Amino acid sequence: MEGYDIELIYSKQFQDIELDAWRMNILILDLQRQLLILGCTNYLLFFSISGLEVKQLKNINIDQNDMINQLKQYDHLLFATTMNSFIYIYDLDNILIKPIKLQGLYEKITDCSIWSIDICQQYLAVGSNSHIISLWSRKVLGFDKPDHKYLDDREIRVKFTKQDLMRADIEFPIRYSIQNHKHNIPCVSFSPCCQFLASGSIDGGLRIYLVENGTQLYSIMFSEWVWCITWIQLNELSTTNQCSEIDLILQYNLIAGFKDQIKICQIINQNLKVINDDFYINTSLQGQRFQKLQYLKELNILFAFPQHDKQFCLMEIYNLNQIIKDQDHTIKLTAENLISADTQQIENSFDAIIAVLTWQKNIKLYRIRV
Repeated sequence: MEGYDIELIYSKQFQDIELDAWRMNILILDLQRQLLILGCTNYLLFFSISGLEVKQLKNINIDQNDMINQLKQYDHLLFATTMNSFIYIYDLDNILIKPIKLQGLYEKITDCSIWSIDICQQYLAVGSNSHIISLWSRKVLGFDKPDHKYLDDREIRVKFTKQDLMRADIEFPIRYSIQNHKHNIPCVSFSPCCQFLASGSIDGGLRIYLVENGTQLYSIMFSEWVWCITWIQLNELSTTNQCSEIDLILQYNLIAGFKDQIKICQIINQNLKVINDDFYINTSLQGQRFQKLQYLKELNILFAFPQHDKQFCLMEIYNLNQIIKDQDHTIKLTAENLISADTQQIENSFDAIIAVLTWQKNIKLYRIRV
């Protein structure tokens, strides 16, 4: 890709890492705190990346009878979802404090294991094998209280309805559910404005909801499983004008990853439609699914990570009114298979670091210079 210099700056094998090949998005890269975090079986593995040298630190055991499915970071908070339908919330600025422990069980449903998670300013959303999306109020949870009084050893089990959102006497976290999918939900994603939530399912459905009440606004059905999604903001409406929900969502395109290709969707004539059916096709035929799409807005680059493949790619995106793929750059992993990855821009620069975990238990760091 013209104008980009990509180099492997670190690679090391860690034999004591325990991996399950089918778990997605179990790696977090935090350049601010110089940390790399892995969710392996029932452990959180912490690595120092000071000076871009990776050194293993102390591990945290969440529960010997549970398994981590996915990790997500929002500011100073680390979220770990599990097979037993728990959400563990850690404070990365004080990791030794006991985490919040939310439970996402639903009555009369045997499998509520949580497989997808996203966080925005007001809400936490998770998708599970119950075919249900749960939304929790961050404000009521009090994630950001400086005195850490919320970090005790309780388990929070709350089953509220949408009507409870209007009550002023609720002292516990508020949760409401969305039940539109007919199969497991491996991906949920908030829009940058946090007013919309998108979800993708094994049932082939890609859906968009109004976050404040869970109303479904748009949907489209595919013949393939939807594995990952991300929003790209094309233009910004004036904040001085009162915008309707329809006008506001026209700012965005929704990019969806499937088994071996990526599609772009957009709201056209009040319907969610595919505007680019073959935006990217993985020609290696080795990857089992696109497990993650990650967009770095300031660098104008979309990263696509196909799990179990021996490569991943980045694509340059430009033109504010329409997404156009300039060209793609494939980064080879030689004989190794990608398990999980995360990317973060280096502060006050136009460079980025890509962290990759491979099935061969190697941790690799790449640097992109613009």
